[in-house]
Amino acid sequence: MKNKSQRILVGLDGSVESLKALDKAIELAYSNQAELVIAHIIDLRSFSTAASLDPEWADAHQQGAEKFLNDFAQEAKDAGIHSVKTVLEMGAPKVLLSTTIPQKEAIDLIVIGATGMSRLERILMGSVSQYIIGHSLCDVYVVR
Repeated sequence: MKNKSQRILVGLDGSVESLKALDKAIELAYSNQAELVIAHIIDLRSFSTAASLDPEWADAHQQGAEKFLNDFAQEAKDAGIHSVKTVLEMGAPKVLLSTTIPQKEAIDLIVIGATGMSRLERILMGSVSQYIIGHSLCDVYVVR
């Protein structure tokens, strides 16, 4: 992938798998001198119910997500990545990470962690990673 990818997207949800994907995305961005776009999606399916019960919780959660992204952006900069952008969105992670953000940000590579779900959870809900692999319009690198 050297000298191919110039805009790399990695989605973070705080799982071990997504943190492994971040490490790989930083490595690829460094070797390609690429821009790194770090995204976090607040899943509205779970967020809207909790936010309606406690609006202060919603504000605190969003502020926490912004700090989360900024901390990882700084980690990427400390690793030598010169161009780092963060994206915080609310919505469906599958759609936002597979098509919406890649189109908006002109992404040519998405780095994702293998699913952290159990086999039963994948059967019932489907994983974000599986969806991205099947629906993305750009290259996808899966970190296991």
